[in-house]
Parts: sequence; structure tokens; C-alpha cells
Amino acid sequence: MKISVLVQSFVLGAALLALPASVRADTFPCMVTEVKSFNNRVHVSCKWDACSQGNYGYCFNDIHYFAVPASDLNMAVRFNAMASTAVGDFLLIDYDRNADGSWFGCLYSDCRPVINFARAG
Repeated sequence: MKISVLVQSFVLGAALLALPASVRADTFPCMVTEVKSFNNRVHVSCKWDACSQGNYGYCFNDIHYFAVPASDLNMAVRFNAMASTAVGDFLLIDYDRNADGSWFGCLYSDCRPVINFARAG
């Protein structure tokens, strides 16, 4: 019986680890202060004190930028367009807090790659 429970636990753990990134994503309400396009990425800068404004009740002070690689042209164009209309407003950004986008200029120390995004409200 103990082996059966152990096997079931292992299978459940493996299934959770195999979930797609969008299921494991965190959502951050980014008050967009800046949108920049580079040759390797499009990124947004988020206002530092989004949570002190009473919006959504939390903030991540270590992550200030969210970016999309320019190599994904369709997503980069959509991200640039939507983020540009959200300057001074909120953009809901899904991201994996452990993802590393340093290969396209999104530094692990303060930036995360974008999985999905939408205008708030």
C-alpha cells in the first residue's frame, strides 16, 4: 500500500512539473512608464510603486522590465502596439518568475520574458 501511495505521489508531482509555462505563469499588473524597441527585444518598464497606489495590492521590486524577443516578430509587434497604448495605465503581464531571457537582452536581475499580455480593465 505504501508503494502505491508513493507511486501516485510521484506521478502527480511529475504531472505538475510538466504543466505548460502559461499554467505556471504569474500575472503582474504593470503600470507602464516606458516602451522601448531594441534590435533584440521590445520591453516595458513598470512603475516602481504600483502597489503603493492601491492597485492590486502587491508589487515585485526586483523585476522592473518585461520583454519580448524581436525574433518573435508577430508577438513583438503586438506587444509594442498594446504596451504603447498602455503608457500611464496597466498592462497585465503573464510571466514565469524563473524564466531567463538574457539570450535576447532581458537580464535575469531585473527583467522577465513575457508569456502573455492584456490591457487591464
